[in-house]
Amino acid sequence: MAGPDDTQGGGLCSSQDDADSSFSSSPVDSPVAACGGPTIHWITVRLLRLPDLKQRDSWWPVAPSGPYAGVKFNAQITDGPHAGVLDPQGTATFNEIPAGTCSFKVDKSFYQDIEQFFDAQLGKK
Repeated sequence: MAGPDDTQGGGLCSSQDDADSSFSSSPVDSPVAACGGPTIHWITVRLLRLPDLKQRDSWWPVAPSGPYAGVKFNAQITDGPHAGVLDPQGTATFNEIPAGTCSFKVDKSFYQDIEQFFDAQLGKK
């Protein structure tokens, strides 16, 4: 009975010959090759009112704390331009985007709203 080292055409010898014939002796171009497609990322932007670093003067109006919900924004994300409003938590999330540089801008009305708030608190019109 023939064994695994049978040189008379046994199964393992035949498999070894097939494997040896499929390998090339040419040099490898690059020792590391990229896997699959592009790496997918996500980004979340959150606009919050931060607490004051020190006590403000008594004439300074007290602003409510928490997120800025409903603020309009424009963003240049790696998958293209986006416009919208911040959700109730003051966030905007962009999922499954390619790596790269992004920019995020709040609408000018955001600054006008802040000015109106302070004007109202200070009694200006």
